Amino acid sequence: MGGMPSPFRIGMWVFGGLLGLTAMEIAAANALPRPLPALAVLGVAKAGLILWFYMHLHQLWEEEE
Repeated sequence: MGGMPSPFRIGMWVFGGLLGLTAMEIAAANALPRPLPALAVLGVAKAGLILWFYMHLHQLWEEEE
């Protein structure tokens, strides 16, 4: 099976990552007395995933064919 993973599979991993980060945000907001630093870090991680995958930021550094 080697080779490049399918775009659908990558999309599902990104979706799962965003879901997991959201769950961590909810847990941090409910468990920490001052959750702002943790929420800021998690928000930046989510923004990075969205920029990389859904806005195709990674294609800026790829060679054109």
